[in-house]
Amino acid sequence: MDERQIEQLAPELGRRAASRMDPEATADAVRRRLSRPVRIVWWRRRVLQAAALVVLVLGGAFVARAFSGSAEPMTLAAPVELQELATAELGDVLHSLETDLPASELVPASLDDLDETQLRDLLELMEG
Repeated sequence: MDERQIEQLAPELGRRAASRMDPEATADAVRRRLSRPVRIVWWRRRVLQAAALVVLVLGGAFVARAFSGSAEPMTLAAPVELQELATAELGDVLHSLETDLPASELVPASLDDLDETQLRDLLELMEG
């Protein structure tokens, strides 16, 4: 069979299938199937209950460990270069990482807290 013959047979096959199909009977069968209660075999129910119990126990243990103070403190290994530095040199490295924030960034403020001059300055900054 070549492609042209298949294309000629396809509409006829579709018409025959449509004539044999009863949409109302199919819809009724689907409705009956969906209205039946789902029946779970007893051992499947027990497996689901056991799995839920395992999840609850493990989750509870995880939460208890996360909120208890008995967890070991995390230690981070420093690169070799940092381990070779003297105490004063380490202090210099740490101080170089500090950034000075303006006081306005340290205190939460709203527009209501600004005076007229500050509002004007802010507007000019926003306008670019």
